[in-house]
Amino acid sequence: MIGRSRDAEWVLQSVLLSPERRYAIINGEVLGLGGSVAGAELIAIREGEVTLRTGGALRTVRLFPDVDMHSEAVPQAQQPKQDGARPRAKAKSRDGTADDATR
Repeated sequence: MIGRSRDAEWVLQSVLLSPERRYAIINGEVLGLGGSVAGAELIAIREGEVTLRTGGALRTVRLFPDVDMHSEAVPQAQQPKQDGARPRAKAKSRDGTADDATR
């Protein structure tokens, strides 16, 4: 199939993690560690991704393949304020200069 990657034969649909259990839903099948799907063995389950062994190769399949889950970058608009303070508004004083309106 044109434009289809080799990993497209495995579609990670969900990861279920708890202290007692780890499951992944791949191609509509609920699998625990050691389970098999489409000729591959599930050998690791992590938040957002799994590792499959097929033949002698290891493949990482991501829940959201186009998203870098390990990036530290957060867009400026989404970063929380450190001290919870609101930005200070500027107002003009009588002489026309900027003045801090929150004084």
